[in-house]
Amino acid sequence: MDKHEECYFQSLKRMEKDKYRTSPEVYVFAMRSSVKLLNDRHFTENNPRLLKDALKYGTKYVKYKNKTENPGDYDLYYSPDIENLRFIGLDEAEYYYHESKYRKAAYYSKKVYKLAPDDPRNQLILGLAQLTRRNTREGKANIEAGLENLANEPSDKGGDLLEKEKEIIYFLTRASSIELVGMHKQELAREIIESLSLVLTKQQQEKLNEQFQNEGSKS
Repeated sequence: MDKHEECYFQSLKRMEKDKYRTSPEVYVFAMRSSVKLLNDRHFTENNPRLLKDALKYGTKYVKYKNKTENPGDYDLYYSPDIENLRFIGLDEAEYYYHESKYRKAAYYSKKVYKLAPDDPRNQLILGLAQLTRRNTREGKANIEAGLENLANEPSDKGGDLLEKEKEIIYFLTRASSIELVGMHKQELAREIIESLSLVLTKQQQEKLNEQFQNEGSKS
């Protein structure tokens, strides 16, 4: 048993004890070891839910971390791990999008949202995922809130995670517009595409408008 497996199983055992059940550390250690073990083919074959479990432990870490007196202290050490898991989760969502499995893409997008609900792009992703699942009321509300919060986002934000967020926003916008047209909600689909003009590139908008027209002509 390597060190990541040992950490993984020790963390699971500690979760069963009352002393550690609400401890952020036990969940972040389970999350980190789960992510490391995703590269172990033999382990993942025997544990096919490993990524889902990593997302679950990450969500619990965030939940209990935010209940401590100084959650920022945890962020100093573990925010890179959370960002890495967000990237992996969005990468999985992108995979299912390209497989035309939009609901699975929405599933992983919603799980990633729980890791950083204050991120405005994450809020957009949640809203688009909800639209993909035909939840128009909450989806539209989260997109509006995400766009409003985007104005307060630090201008120096960058990196691979930001680029991955932008990609998923485009992919989910496409997937949700297909679903909305299928529900005969062409106007809402058009409204969503137009409202995301500040987030999407010009080329992405042109592709979405072209696809929207094609889908509309089929319905």
